[in-house]
Amino acid sequence: MDQASGKLCLDGELTIYRAGEIKETLLALLEGEPTPLLDLSGVSEIDTCGVQLLLAAVAEAARRQGRLQFSQPSAAVVEAFRLYQIDPAALAAQGDAP
Repeated sequence: MDQASGKLCLDGELTIYRAGEIKETLLALLEGEPTPLLDLSGVSEIDTCGVQLLLAAVAEAARRQGRLQFSQPSAAVVEAFRLYQIDPAALAAQGDAP
């Protein structure tokens, strides 16, 4: 994580096997930056738990009056979002709600 820029690059698997580690990393990112950038270009695999972590992080950012921004989602992330009918643009807009 690049604390200075508020950017986090996730790589490898975003699955239940890494859920605890990734959750702590995402919470740390949200602690230091109201509108952090999450680079998903290195995600090679994502499962339901990984999708839930991303959705929870978006909700937590909104709860803190911030907005989590996704950058460069990998093919695996795009496919998972398509499968679950998740619109990344709608997720990003959640932080704009009053």
